[in-house]
Amino acid sequence: MEVKQDHSLSLKVLYQYILERCFDKDEKQLIETFIFEHSLASEVEQIIGQVECIIENAGQQGNVNYEAVKTIAYKILKKFNTVLRNITDENEKNAIKSHLSKLAKCIIVEIHQKAPSYSTTIKESIQQGMQQAVLIEEYDRRDFENYLQLDYLDISKRKVSVVIESETKEYLTWNHKKANLKRLIHLLKNDYDCLKSQNDFSTLFDNPDNKTKIKWNGNKPDFLVLLFSLLYDKRYIEIKRGKGLWKIIKSRFVDFDKNSFGFDFPKKLNKLKTTPTPKGNTEKSLADIDKEIRIV
Repeated sequence: MEVKQDHSLSLKVLYQYILERCFDKDEKQLIETFIFEHSLASEVEQIIGQVECIIENAGQQGNVNYEAVKTIAYKILKKFNTVLRNITDENEKNAIKSHLSKLAKCIIVEIHQKAPSYSTTIKESIQQGMQQAVLIEEYDRRDFENYLQLDYLDISKRKVSVVIESETKEYLTWNHKKANLKRLIHLLKNDYDCLKSQNDFSTLFDNPDNKTKIKWNGNKPDFLVLLFSLLYDKRYIEIKRGKGLWKIIKSRFVDFDKNSFGFDFPKKLNKLKTTPTPKGNTEKSLADIDKEIRIV
């Protein structure tokens, strides 16, 4: 596989010292191919940048944000495991798992060298964050322990706090006098294949304390954006305690694999409204939905 030069260079700046020290040529090529084939380059850059920032702050402030370390570790395992699930060749999958676990251990070694005073607690935080991901995401614990060899770590008696998304005070209400929410949910689930669960979608409204993640078809992000633009413009929904419609939607909606939608919602909406793209079917579907749910 040919790697574009600009992406390759920016990535090597961040992790080349690890690959060069810990991996032979073939292993390094396998890791880089995997990362670029599955569009993980920006994820790797972000992860290593966050770890380096934590280490730098530790040196300046004299303490480590261990909860941030746990959260990063949680997200690393979840992101890479989601990609690995899509690999059907077991030999390829096992080779990637082996190399990624080795990469994780090498990163821990680098942390030890850069921040020896905090290395033990940082290592424990990484382990705890990954273990928490195994428990919450219901991964195969035996498979995880086989590759990362963390069976000696027992967190059953320690509560690990992992903050996935920042809390938001805003919440949405549904105007039941103007539109039929139950009808909308039925249409989205059964006619348009947008929802995994009808019950989850209903938790989005009239409940400021409910943070249930709503699973939305990852192949229909444009439909999600345009739908909520319509609902807001028609005043079928209202925002309480703030003005951040898209902040609420981004914090609550994930795809069927429980991955957050990473794009900028306002920018996507603006692009959809200003760019002449063939979205006739979507516009017709939204018009049909509006007609179905509107209370005259």
